[in-house]
Amino acid sequence: MSGYLTLLLAAALVPAGQTSIILEQKAISITRNVDGSAALICEISSPQFDNVHWYRYQEGKAPQRLLRYSMTKSESVPDPGFSSEKIRAYKGKDNSCRLILSQLQVSDSGMYHCAIWDG
Repeated sequence: MSGYLTLLLAAALVPAGQTSIILEQKAISITRNVDGSAALICEISSPQFDNVHWYRYQEGKAPQRLLRYSMTKSESVPDPGFSSEKIRAYKGKDNSCRLILSQLQVSDSGMYHCAIWDG
């Protein structure tokens, strides 16, 4: 399967103190061709927040934060080592945040999730 990769979207974590906000991600598995793209969606129950953080987990590695997306500023800020050409986020309808992964490579395989808090 060298020409394909699999992305798993997992349930999100919400830090203590923000338990009144519910994040929902459907547990799905996505298989895409190398050099293709994928969109992952995080649905958020309350508009009373700003920053959505996207993470990737890969077997045998520490979790990586990929980017922070400001819902109020509509600004996607990739973490160091990630390019805005490769990974970006934007606000969807109904308080959702979409993560777009482009130019996919086998090394992008992993489990992805969103979390929210300010900062």
